[in-house]
Amino acid sequence: MTTTGEGPRKGVALRGEKILVVGATGQVALPLARALARDNEVWGIARFSDPAARAALEDAGVRCETVDLVAPDLSKLPGDFTYGLNFVIARSGNWTEDLDTSAGSVAFLQEHCRGARAFLHCSSTSVYQPEIGAVYGEDHPLGDNHRVWATSMPFMQTYSIGKIASEAVARYGARRWDLPTIIARLSVPYGDNGGWPAAHLEMMAAGMEIAVHPHRPNRFNPIHEDDVLMTLPGLLAAASTPATTVNWGGPPSSIEEWCGEIAAVTGLEPSYVETDQTISSVCIDIGRMTDLAGEPRTALSDGIRRMVAARRPDLLSPEASAGKGGVAFNATRVFNLAQGDLVMLGVMGSYLTLVVWKLPWLLALVAILSAVAVVSAVEEKLVVRPFLKKTGAASFGWFIATLGFSAVIEAVVAILFGHRSVVAIPSPFGLRGIHVGSVLLGYRQLLVVGTFAAVIVLLELFYGKTWLGQAMRATAEDREAAGLRGINPVSISRTAFIMAGLAGAIAGFVIAPITFSDPTIGLNFTLKGFLALAIGGFGSIRGAVVGGLTLGVGEQLFDAYVSPNYEILVGLMLVLVVLSLRPEGLFRSTVARTV
Repeated sequence: MTTTGEGPRKGVALRGEKILVVGATGQVALPLARALARDNEVWGIARFSDPAARAALEDAGVRCETVDLVAPDLSKLPGDFTYGLNFVIARSGNWTEDLDTSAGSVAFLQEHCRGARAFLHCSSTSVYQPEIGAVYGEDHPLGDNHRVWATSMPFMQTYSIGKIASEAVARYGARRWDLPTIIARLSVPYGDNGGWPAAHLEMMAAGMEIAVHPHRPNRFNPIHEDDVLMTLPGLLAAASTPATTVNWGGPPSSIEEWCGEIAAVTGLEPSYVETDQTISSVCIDIGRMTDLAGEPRTALSDGIRRMVAARRPDLLSPEASAGKGGVAFNATRVFNLAQGDLVMLGVMGSYLTLVVWKLPWLLALVAILSAVAVVSAVEEKLVVRPFLKKTGAASFGWFIATLGFSAVIEAVVAILFGHRSVVAIPSPFGLRGIHVGSVLLGYRQLLVVGTFAAVIVLLELFYGKTWLGQAMRATAEDREAAGLRGINPVSISRTAFIMAGLAGAIAGFVIAPITFSDPTIGLNFTLKGFLALAIGGFGSIRGAVVGGLTLGVGEQLFDAYVSPNYEILVGLMLVLVVLSLRPEGLFRSTVARTV
């Protein structure tokens, strides 16, 4: 067997390559081409009957050429591609046209790419002969798996045979042109750009019944488009002559399971109808794939939630949007033990700018935000970033590192301001307020509540509506996979820490008039913040709000009816009670992982 020479490596993103993507407007190929175009010269060919799809590719930097693969003219394409990726799909129902497109075009493509390092031909697990209860390995007998759909979906009747024929041509081309080739049999791809689960989402929204085979559950191997991108370098590295064949999918799941995940984030209930006029389970053995390309990382629950958010945000239930947590934690999974000291810097900065320097309020706020942003950026680069690059137990070094940084901040502030009595900071509102019956609601307190509410709403909108917010969540889930997707994890974590610092500085600025300028108050803020998040649920903004309110009300009641000297016990007792009943906190925000 002759394998490729120098080429990609498992888990290492492709960069600086010249890549041909065939069938570039397809469900799998389009997001893949867009992602690859960030660091490579990518050419995409298709019929481009949809101008919007072509525009989406060109906007991402993909060079598009119109090619009809029934009789392909590739003369306008460069001849020096380093990789060829064939994702062509033919499902017209016309046997002659579909065989020419699926199989015949492969010969033309491999000839054109004969000088490439590797050629990936995307086949399908639909090539396997149906066998109830089987787990299909790459050596399982082939057959007309999709023939059962010939009546209900005539356009699918050519699909399995077309894919089998295309594999035969790909094997011939690998030998004929000495072109390292890998034939990847793709299971059920899904993601923001669609897929079978996306079709089931639309059926559930329309109240339609979902066809399932009587031999239940109907098991397949759904793989998220992020994992398609992540596993691609390893598959290309395994290309060889003669061609290598590999199953391409994620962990086993079923139609019933992914519809259940859709129900969990939308509130829609699936309705099933059993029929033998649909395909039975096609559960594959992905052992060879994981050895060659690594294990898929996107949990089904997270992938489905993201798919729904991208395609039908109108169906996403409020509960599904709750898992967005603290800013820095949401992008790095790091609980910053110096966060309370950033709030303290806001308080002490208020003292310095308003009491000592006597600056105008707006100018004082700008100065404080600028200073804390610099401190946050320094913390992320020098204290946190080195540990984000590590794995295993070493990856938790940030715990001690951020605690040490907290001590440094307090020590520096104590040196700068010296040992002195605490000083009250003036407020532009004085002691004025609004009388509600016999209760005076001070403007200072109302400012704190209003600022708090505004920050919460802005964070919800930021994480739910912006690309940067989604990128932060993706980076928190898996930094490596996010990097393969074109997201810069270093930039994301730096931005997250700066945003968290700014939030802390704003908090310190607005609470300064109702607290005291004391360099030692930071640890108290950190401890209360940790307890509030533990009660509400790490990673949930809604949980942070409820946890904070629960802790605050509990402490005030304890102060009033027991003793203010032991109010810290309230938080600890609440944490013990809540976590014993709900280990994930009041608002669940955990994400399942396959290990």
